[in-house]
Amino acid sequence: MAQLYGVDVSEAQGQINWDALNAVSNFAVIRSCFGTARKDHQLDRNRSEAHRVQAAAGPLGIGYYHYAYPEDNSPQAEAAFFAASVTPLAAGDLLALDWEERYSGDHVAWCLAFLQAVTARTGIQPLIYLNQSTISSHGWRPVIDAGFGLWLADWDGSRTGPGVHTPWPFTAMRQWTDADTVAGIGDRVDGDVFYGDFAAWAAYAHHAPAHVS
Repeated sequence: MAQLYGVDVSEAQGQINWDALNAVSNFAVIRSCFGTARKDHQLDRNRSEAHRVQAAAGPLGIGYYHYAYPEDNSPQAEAAFFAASVTPLAAGDLLALDWEERYSGDHVAWCLAFLQAVTARTGIQPLIYLNQSTISSHGWRPVIDAGFGLWLADWDGSRTGPGVHTPWPFTAMRQWTDADTVAGIGDRVDGDVFYGDFAAWAAYAHHAPAHVS
């Protein structure tokens, strides 16, 4: 199976040298926002720079992820903020929900409502980022059956490995380390592998106009 190798980035990486990063990475997933209140401080620069180097030197897969605060907000409100933060989207842009915070309610129901709301607003079915403990603690079948792919946090230190078994029929993308070193980024960064080629990436990515109600 073809594999693409990349990183996920945020304001924690400061001002990235995107020309240098593009020379060694196949894709980058950019943090966009949190909850309903704040965008990542580097979102605008990271987005414009990623698309600049993609146009000049491509190919480069570009994605955006949203960090959820479910105790504070409804999934519909967070989905609306995420969509507003990343639109207008370009063809090939991928989306993802980052699910890490503690939540006293129904994890699966919240995530499914968010994912469906984002799909309705953007035409994209986002991936969902989950670690192994969260996967094993809840029944994710409704999310799986609705067709939302898995971005697995599995820090085994091997970017070429298949990762652990999950209830998903396959893993779309895996974060294999939080300590990768790549050109263009001065400190350590999350490293990821996407299981497929750029055509497979495009299948997860932007493909329809937004349907904002």
